[in-house]
Amino acid sequence: MPKKNFYQHLARKIPNNFLTRFLISKFSDYMVRSESKYQLKMRFRSPKRGHKYKSSYGDLDCQNARHISIYAVERYGYKRKKQIAEQEYQERQRQRQLEIRHEIQSGVVDQLLSEGLISCAGTTADRPNMDV
Repeated sequence: MPKKNFYQHLARKIPNNFLTRFLISKFSDYMVRSESKYQLKMRFRSPKRGHKYKSSYGDLDCQNARHISIYAVERYGYKRKKQIAEQEYQERQRQRQLEIRHEIQSGVVDQLLSEGLISCAGTTADRPNMDV
């Protein structure tokens, strides 16, 4: 069975002309206005004769490409909001753990004091304080 390659693009080998670029940009703007988590990114592929890729990632200038590939990427603002929300959640969790730890420790200390196993002077019932 031949191996199939799966790529990260939504579509590829779309003809690079004004109409397709216009439609893709309008649809991407519509996604932003509708508060989508994603936006569309165009990458220009298949260099025309006499031109070559600018980098190893396959980037080309718009006028030097024959085809377009479309990718869905998370919007920058969404990433930042998500990051802030995660930080706030972690801070709330940390505060709650500190509160629980304090409640447990104060409850244990109160219980030990009431049972007479420790005293406020720092000695236990069985052995005296060994401060030198």
